[in-house]
Amino acid sequence: MNELKWDLSITISAIIAVAAIISPILTAVINNVHQRNMKKLELKEKHYSQTASYQKEIFENYLRKTGKYIGCAFAIASAAMEYDEAYLAAFLYAPSDLQMLMKNANDAIRSKKVPQALSAFEELIPKIQEHIQNL
Repeated sequence: MNELKWDLSITISAIIAVAAIISPILTAVINNVHQRNMKKLELKEKHYSQTASYQKEIFENYLRKTGKYIGCAFAIASAAMEYDEAYLAAFLYAPSDLQMLMKNANDAIRSKKVPQALSAFEELIPKIQEHIQNL
């Protein structure tokens, strides 16, 4: 009977050769998965940053246009149109608790009574500031 003899040096050489082929492939696959996950995180962060920046700009515009409209004692028609645009854009992005305060301020502004409108607006400013900081 012929016995198969295992030559240890050939076996080790074969194992090393297989490992040398598989190792770079496995490393490349792991690296690609990691790079894809990092890119997804980077894109999410970029999207969040752009969204937060956009919302901040909208609320700042709302505050500016509202202050201008109240400051001119509701006398300038173009200020009214700018206020309306800014109000609707900010209202769209405001959370529900802030929307209620914005509605109250808008009602006071629409009544065209400067003290009431100014009071409602001053109550709204810290809430908007808090919302912007939480973005």
